[in-house]
Amino acid sequence: MVTAFNPCGFALLPGYLALFLGDQAGARSTSSVMRALAVGAAVTAGFVAVFGLAWILISGFAVQASAWTPYATVVVGPFLVGLGIWLVSCHDFPAALPR
Repeated sequence: MVTAFNPCGFALLPGYLALFLGDQAGARSTSSVMRALAVGAAVTAGFVAVFGLAWILISGFAVQASAWTPYATVVVGPFLVGLGIWLVSCHDFPAALPR
C-alpha cells in the first residue's frame, strides 16, 4: 500500500493504471475511462495526503531546529572531515556493514 504513494510510484501512475485497468479485448469503454479517472484521483489524493502530512510535520520541526543548526554544523563538520581523513588513510569504517 505504501509504495503506491511514494514519488516513484506517483511517476509510474500511468503504467500502473494501464496494468490495473487493462481490457482483455483491448477496447476502451466509458466505464473503463471513468474507472481510470477514479483510481487516478484516489492515488493522487493519497499522494497529496501522505506527503502533505509529512511536510507539515517536518516543517514544524525545521523551524525549531533552525535555532541550533549552526552549532550542530560546528560539531558534525569536523567529525566528517576526520572520518574522511581516516578513510583516505586506508582504514576501515568501524561499523557492521554488509560488504
